[in-house]
Amino acid sequence: MVLWLGIFVSACSTFVWGQWACVVSPIFVVLLISFVSGIPKLEARADEKWGGQPDYELYKRTTSILVILPVFPDKGPMAAAETTTTEGGSIQEAEAGEAPGPMV
Repeated sequence: MVLWLGIFVSACSTFVWGQWACVVSPIFVVLLISFVSGIPKLEARADEKWGGQPDYELYKRTTSILVILPVFPDKGPMAAAETTTTEGGSIQEAEAGEAPGPMV
């Protein structure tokens, strides 16, 4: 995806008239990976293999799907659980309204 975007950006300074139609290529690749062949198939396979395991469900809730983004804890009224990290580095969940264990 980044490769196609980089090729487009590096070449776009030389485009004239109809050559701008090549903007379709990076857009097509992003849509294909996001909605058809990449992410949906990968998530379906991972759900079959690890679905229902608390660690995997926590990973899915706290990890961005395609672009690396910072993790923001869920603090809204719909928050189901808070997460904290224990001494050994494992992740611990507390139900909404319940205070999580101390962070070290």
